Amino acid sequence: MDSSRLLVVGDDAEVGKLLTEALTQWGYQPTLASSGGQALGFLKRQVFEAAILDIGMPGSNGYDVARALRTRHGGGVTLVALTGWGQEADRRRASEAGFDHHLIKPVDPNVLNSLLADVANK
Repeated sequence: MDSSRLLVVGDDAEVGKLLTEALTQWGYQPTLASSGGQALGFLKRQVFEAAILDIGMPGSNGYDVARALRTRHGGGVTLVALTGWGQEADRRRASEAGFDHHLIKPVDPNVLNSLLADVANK
């Protein structure tokens, strides 16, 4: 997935910084949004191949951003929930919002990198 544009959305600034640094080292082009509202603004100006979204954010949450991405890009974008919410009901709700994958924090960086590499090879 060399040079693929990824949207990273989460309200924890330190986690966002670390994640975007890792993604950059792996060869991706991450855009970091610190809120769902900021992410929705980016969607008006950019196209993303994949998005890694926190679900539990104030205001526009990860579900809202996922639905907006699906509306704008259909199946052309891979959506990954990266969240602390891991109950079966949470997974079901994420799937209904359009997420393709559901990862629980803290995620093993190798698992995330492998998932993104698999997405790139489709």
